[in-house]
Amino acid sequence: MIPREISFLFLQTNTYSFCIALALIVSGAYVLWKAPIGQRMRHVDVLLAAMVGGLIVARAGHVWLWWAYFQDHTDEIIRISAGGLNWHGALIGGLLGLLIVARLRQVDHRALLASMAFIVPLLGLATWVGCAAMGCAYGAEVDSMAAYPPIMTWI
Repeated sequence: MIPREISFLFLQTNTYSFCIALALIVSGAYVLWKAPIGQRMRHVDVLLAAMVGGLIVARAGHVWLWWAYFQDHTDEIIRISAGGLNWHGALIGGLLGLLIVARLRQVDHRALLASMAFIVPLLGLATWVGCAAMGCAYGAEVDSMAAYPPIMTWI
């Protein structure tokens, strides 16, 4: 059984956040390792822009999807620590931030994206492990399979 919380050095966090953060750190380190030596600082700028763009658009997507809640709780819109990021927004915002800053810093975005290709399955694995720790990786248990369409349940 995967623990719900992980203690790492002086930090205690939930497993889901830890797995995603670890996957992003490993991915960023790999991209910087593969970058040409003279362009590593440019790649750092591009990766930071991708992270910030992904974070902003992911939160905006979550707020947009749950606007019925956030229209009454506007003080929580920018509180990312409360949770709630949309993965579609993270992907779109990350790519937009990457492409804009790659163009500004004159980094070949095609080569950069090619070196980042393994990030998608790595983030998928990290997300699944985090979900398994929280008990949602396999879905929720149902009372009766007859109450759901066949494609939505299995034994």
